[in-house]
Amino acid sequence: MTSPFVDFRNVWLAYNDELLAEGKFAVEDINLQVGEGEFIAIVGPSGCGKSTAVTAIVENLSEQEYQFVLIDPEGDFESLGGAAPIGNTQHAPTVDEVVTQLSEPKSSVIVNLLGVPLADRPSFLGSFMPRIAAMRAGFGRPHWIVIDEAHHMLPKADNHIMRAA
Repeated sequence: MTSPFVDFRNVWLAYNDELLAEGKFAVEDINLQVGEGEFIAIVGPSGCGKSTAVTAIVENLSEQEYQFVLIDPEGDFESLGGAAPIGNTQHAPTVDEVVTQLSEPKSSVIVNLLGVPLADRPSFLGSFMPRIAAMRAGFGRPHWIVIDEAHHMLPKADNHIMRAA
């Protein structure tokens, strides 16, 4: 069996040093192994530490010098180091901006969608994914595509799927 692409064992995460000192953890005892080419979903109720877990994963990817693109519909990752932020509340990112930034092999990207109306996010993803797939087919990167709060990316008619789960 090949070794995992990502391998976290017994990971505990706190939001800050103060909470760590108090023994208050956002995520407790995560074990995660992901093989190359596999897909994962991190699901759970609001406030359970999903975004915190994603932060830990993405920080690890950055430390290992993997290129990633993180779709951030709520602006939760704008201060994450090791990646270029594109978009904010005043500026909707474009697919061309993302692709241009990712053309640099050592450049990862956080795509902040706060400037994209909620109703337009599914079409943004619909135009984004084929371009990223073409990059991956041609260059083998970005190595990771991370979509936080994926329910923001579903057309409104499909959101019943997320509520039923």
